[in-house]
Amino acid sequence: ACYPEIETQWNWCRYKGYGILPIETARGCPYRCTHCSMRVIHGSTVRFRGASAIEQDIVKGLSEIQTNKVSILDDTFTFNTEHFNQVTKLFNNLETQIDYTCFSRPESLKLDICKTLAESGCSRVFTGIEAADNECLKYLGRSYEANKIVPYLTNASRHNKITVSFMWGYPFESLRAFQKTLDLIRLLRDEIPTENLGIRIFQLKPVVGTIIFEQFKSSLIRPESV
Repeated sequence: ACYPEIETQWNWCRYKGYGILPIETARGCPYRCTHCSMRVIHGSTVRFRGASAIEQDIVKGLSEIQTNKVSILDDTFTFNTEHFNQVTKLFNNLETQIDYTCFSRPESLKLDICKTLAESGCSRVFTGIEAADNECLKYLGRSYEANKIVPYLTNASRHNKITVSFMWGYPFESLRAFQKTLDLIRLLRDEIPTENLGIRIFQLKPVVGTIIFEQFKSSLIRPESV
């Protein structure tokens, strides 16, 4: 599916210190991660932009902002192989060599995808593991086991810098489960060079409408009651 194109006006941000061009090439996420608000905000149907519209938007935006840095905002840029290949080919054919970042599911970071990302100008991939306990991952709607995802991350780090995010404070998470998250972080730091690895740990703050919020809203502790 495609979403309707509206010409983006970038002149409003000229001379205001913006150094990175934010671009969407698609909107929506087909996955059912119980903690994530993107499905609530953008819906579960993925709508893809046409290559010509993306190119026009990027060329105009880079000119207005006077930068070559781009942030791809798609919930999961590597989800659809056909679209991914089309957009990265477009990046390679631009007159200006862009330096961009993107988001990807960890299990999508196969070797050919990682190579294509690097060749098309990707300098960093953001990906969420969220937890290292397999029971927690099942609750979160993730289809992989934590130990099996490590090779994907090490592959990615050979071609791109990666930032891996985790969360803590799930209603169903035990201290032992959280310790597994810390252990996995230590393993990644041993396996991946420091200059290629970023780690982020966030506290769970479920958004209204997410599956976790609806399931546990009666037992969640709200900020005003702390």
